[in-house]
Amino acid sequence: MQARYIPLLLILLSAFIFVHPLHAQSPEQELSTVEYDEKEAYAIDGMIMCPVCPAETIDQAQVPLARQMKQIIRQKLSEGQTREQILDYFVDRYGEQILAAPKREGFHLIAWVAPIFIVFGGLSLGIFALKSMKNVKEDVGLRNTISGDNEDRNRYLGIVDQIVSQDHPSGSSLEDTINSVREDADRG
Repeated sequence: MQARYIPLLLILLSAFIFVHPLHAQSPEQELSTVEYDEKEAYAIDGMIMCPVCPAETIDQAQVPLARQMKQIIRQKLSEGQTREQILDYFVDRYGEQILAAPKREGFHLIAWVAPIFIVFGGLSLGIFALKSMKNVKEDVGLRNTISGDNEDRNRYLGIVDQIVSQDHPSGSSLEDTINSVREDADRG
């Protein structure tokens, strides 16, 4: 009795083997008969973030959910819906974070305006810092030309040379020698 069921089992197994490849087709192939603007579909794919892939839009993601979302976009385009209607559909379903770029209205406007202010603020701060560094260099140069009389410097160096080179008597201290050199410099 068991031998009678073997051919029946082989027929059923072969049916499952041949049916399996039919289900392996990608969803994009099923949509080939539907008419829609493919460029618009690709543009919308790039505007929607993949909910399960970090920092990837659905046009970059390879997960089944991203493929399903692409299929929904193409289906809605074939129904005649606009880009805004499709984006609103996904925002209603997943929230504002589904959009790759925030809307340019309300609180989200800060995300568009803040980088501009940060760049201009950084440039202004850099220019201010460079100008202040230039002014410090000019002030130092000005001080050197005003107080940099060579007579004073030469007089000071002369005093130091006298102190260093002078043989002071064994009973006098270095302080006495410095005072005597100062008196000589004040007279001369």
